[in-house]
Amino acid sequence: GYAVYCNGDLNIRLSAGTSNSLTTTSTSTSAAGIYVNGDLTISNTGSLSITGGKYAIQCKQDLYVYEGTLKCNNSGLYANGNISIMTAVTVGQISNQAKGAHCIHAVGDVDISGGSVTINSPEAPSNYAVDGIVGGNVNISGGAVTIHTCADGISSNGNVTISAGSLNADVSGDAVFASGTLTVSGGLLRASGNCNGVHVGTLKVTGGDVYAKSYSTN
Repeated sequence: GYAVYCNGDLNIRLSAGTSNSLTTTSTSTSAAGIYVNGDLTISNTGSLSITGGKYAIQCKQDLYVYEGTLKCNNSGLYANGNISIMTAVTVGQISNQAKGAHCIHAVGDVDISGGSVTINSPEAPSNYAVDGIVGGNVNISGGAVTIHTCADGISSNGNVTISAGSLNADVSGDAVFASGTLTVSGGLLRASGNCNGVHVGTLKVTGGDVYAKSYSTN
């Protein structure tokens, strides 16, 4: 079941000064706090806290988090399209109900251009690996991204680009994994992993600061 279901596009405006919360108590493996059969846009300056479900938010198309504060207590964000973030987003420890899901997962691209994105899910629910950010291409052009997970920090089947802002990933897998190219042209990257700090097809650094560390003794 869903706390909110929309059979089309949905715009959520979080009124200034308001604290809003949604909870789904459904034990279904397809449950979500918000399910949108289209695009979802979150704006304005209030806050929204979501508890329960395999996903806090599940979109059939694109997810835009432009303003406000979004807190996902024990499940993450999923979009069949792209995910764009410009504000404060927090994802807590993924629950056993959400096993098999990741903290922020887009079938398309993930773009972070502002705000603070904090992911803190260091335990493996039911022994399932949980990555921090999963996407086709992952682009960070602003904001501060902090990731602590039981698997990879960023996992991309395309390219990862950091042009401004910061990424601090301290994880149990690869801090940054990309099938393609990791390009750092600005900002700050701190990548620490029990497997690898950076595990990519090609590394290109033209600016910014990069610190990479592996805790592995192998």
